[in-house]
Amino acid sequence: MQSRIAYPPLQSESVNQAFVEVVLGRPSAKCKHFGICKIERVFANSISSDKPSFCKSSNKVFGLASFVKGLFFELTFERSAISDSIYKEHFGNGMFRIEEDYWIESGLMGTPIFLSKGDYKNKLSNTLLSIRFNL
Repeated sequence: MQSRIAYPPLQSESVNQAFVEVVLGRPSAKCKHFGICKIERVFANSISSDKPSFCKSSNKVFGLASFVKGLFFELTFERSAISDSIYKEHFGNGMFRIEEDYWIESGLMGTPIFLSKGDYKNKLSNTLLSIRFNL
């Protein structure tokens, strides 16, 4: 279920949010290399280490997806929940690289979202790491 909250610092429009599992990597390379291979909504009772998957668990991170139509899509992760190896490989240089374009299906945020390949700056606080994709 999507929740809608006000996001006053940016505007008065609503933010759609969902807890997600993000599989890092490039879809055409079977989730290896850089980018987003898959984003899927998860629920607290669906997170399980024995859940079957097409990719290795070492390239998965859980976080919060936020979306404001026409403005941005953002992924936010707890820094402590990202392994040191994933952090170093995918976020360590202050940038997050997407090596090929990625479409987020409409089921996640109510509309398809296009993320173009490129480098995106990470925003890092003491506890959170976020990547904002301006639309």
